[in-house]
Amino acid sequence: MLRRSGLCAAKDAAEVAKALAQRKKNWVDRRRHTIKADGKTRNKFDETPSCQLCQRRFMFMEDYQAHTESQIHQDRLRWVELESWYKLEGEKMVLDKDDAMWQEFRAAVVAPEAEYTRRDAADVAAEYNRAAVRPTPRAGARADVPEVSVTITEPRDNRWPSSPK
Repeated sequence: MLRRSGLCAAKDAAEVAKALAQRKKNWVDRRRHTIKADGKTRNKFDETPSCQLCQRRFMFMEDYQAHTESQIHQDRLRWVELESWYKLEGEKMVLDKDDAMWQEFRAAVVAPEAEYTRRDAADVAAEYNRAAVRPTPRAGARADVPEVSVTITEPRDNRWPSSPK
């Protein structure tokens, strides 16, 4: 290459380097300038981490770490903690408190009214004993969880949105 370009006649290495730099200046740089995947560490196909709580899989490790620190993930963790606490302790506390309030109500309202109207205390209590809806963490959830597992059937040849055949 040096012989063809006429750089062989140059006397020292500095001149050769200067001449090469002059030639390279005109080259079109076709190399990729963007960093692949924005510099993130890509997980192997078998090792992609997933967040069971948020039902997401992560191709890059940095995305997974950022997700675990994200506000929505922390809120969901807090919600799960609240639900589990309610199942273990909270529900019993709420029922005990309701029971104590009902006992106070019987003593303060039902007993004097039963005495005044000369009726049985159970009859008077039955008038006041209406159904009460208590808001709980599972208040908006389905009453019964379906027993049958849902199977997703994919089209035969996986065309989108569906196979024409």
